[in-house]
Amino acid sequence: MIIQDVDQLVCIDESDSFASSMGMTFPTDGGNAQYYEKTGDTVSQVSPSFSDANNKRMIYFPQIFSAIGNQYLTPGANDIFTFRLNNLSADNAIIAQGTLAQFTAGTALVNGSRVWSTAAQGKAQTYAQVFKAMTQTFNNITVPALAIIGDPAYGTQADIQIYCTCQFENGKISSKGDFEIRPMSDSAFKVVIDASSSLGGNDQVIDASSEYIMLTASLLKNGSASGISGATYKWWKLADKGDDTKVLTAETGHPEKLKVVESMVNGHQEFVVEVTYESSAYYATITINDIQDQWVINKGRTVYADSNKTTTVENSNIIKAANVVSYTPTIVDSHTGSAYSGSGSWSFGFVLKDNHGTTISTSSAVPFEVSGAVVKQYGGVNVHITATNSSI
Repeated sequence: MIIQDVDQLVCIDESDSFASSMGMTFPTDGGNAQYYEKTGDTVSQVSPSFSDANNKRMIYFPQIFSAIGNQYLTPGANDIFTFRLNNLSADNAIIAQGTLAQFTAGTALVNGSRVWSTAAQGKAQTYAQVFKAMTQTFNNITVPALAIIGDPAYGTQADIQIYCTCQFENGKISSKGDFEIRPMSDSAFKVVIDASSSLGGNDQVIDASSEYIMLTASLLKNGSASGISGATYKWWKLADKGDDTKVLTAETGHPEKLKVVESMVNGHQEFVVEVTYESSAYYATITINDIQDQWVINKGRTVYADSNKTTTVENSNIIKAANVVSYTPTIVDSHTGSAYSGSGSWSFGFVLKDNHGTTISTSSAVPFEVSGAVVKQYGGVNVHITATNSSI
């Protein structure tokens, strides 16, 4: 048996916390990018173009997972959610703030008349023209959400970040989603993967044995699938990428679709698609979680104040540049909470990747250590942990 887990580390102000998942719903044939054609201050073309309509919005929503309860958290009546633009904590970066009830009512948008961009960037838009406070349901849980419903600024701003901070009774948890703004070009190809649950809605979580997740890959040029035909697709589990003896079977007649069932996922599993078009290959990955599995990885994460490793600090995904993060994982029975007591032994492997999926380092040594300086250098890293037991 092989079990996988991922831990995301960021290096920002110690007063903040970070959740590892910002859910995103893409517009039809779109992804987390928008492309523009611009001459001077005049924008002549935008793709895809957002609007306040179904399948035309880019939606961000927090997915807060409790490792103790082995479930995603449902917002309480008094929990406060704050969405910010390009800043995790500044008050002047707030776009929307309020309780779930206020997001449901659409009254959580803050300062809708505030101008986000300047005319010098080619498009001056107010918050109310670009953003909408709403809700999103995933895994049968409804949470506050922020939608992009208008075309943002173009020119000097190449990327934006959407942060969501959730103030629960037991603490503050934050998550981050990215959005790209790019000039159109002949080579602006990108693959996006949509995940839809058989139980309805956009979902990357299997929590019932009969549930499956349908993955659909789309190759976009300048944010649009228009005019693209003849592309070929291959699907693998990420660890098997490039091994054509382990290509996963796509849906009959729909090579762009992969049906992921429970037996394909041990805890956390990353899937990768290769899309070949006009002799060039493009890739995208997506993580599917199965929260039913009996055996799960306890990451065994310890955060030390510095390289002396004599003083521990708060065990959080958030670290300082001087910190050292150490992983000594174990296997836990999720049904009982007890340590693994079955046959055979577990071996662990680690892969450290940046936020673009590029491998930084690998190791099979326990403990596995990551310095805060490396996390800061890459603007955040992802620690992939694999546990293997040949006796199961």
